[in-house]
Amino acid sequence: MIHQEESNQEAAAAAFDPTDTKYQVSDDFPPDRESTWPYPPEKSGWVIAHNYLRDSMNQFQECLISVRDNSSKINLQEWQVDCIRELFTLHYDMVEEHHTTEDKYCREILPKVSALIDGVEPLLEKRRSGEEKDDYDDVVKKMK
Repeated sequence: MIHQEESNQEAAAAAFDPTDTKYQVSDDFPPDRESTWPYPPEKSGWVIAHNYLRDSMNQFQECLISVRDNSSKINLQEWQVDCIRELFTLHYDMVEEHHTTEDKYCREILPKVSALIDGVEPLLEKRRSGEEKDDYDDVVKKMK
């Protein structure tokens, strides 16, 4: 199931082209400025940060799957459970801080350079207000 979700996400990402001019809101900000960058995209702090967050989530997920799949063979000791809980808390706090920083610095700029934010903003507001929740919220409560 997890691999199927990843395949669906990869397909959606492949179908989405943020450089499409339909997202351009101003001639001052063309959607593809990569040629003006002094470094390749993979060296961008934006790309590095998001890759790190994704990799970290994947590693944590693999850890939990391994624990689940081996639960009949091993019993975790209290210190191991504490370590997993602490790792989760550190990761959760890092993701929250990352998104808080994006909200603080990017929300002002993005609407001026791209129409992409228009579809995202209502979803963000529902999450912030607590109107919309997902299973992740329940996991957070249990892990903390």
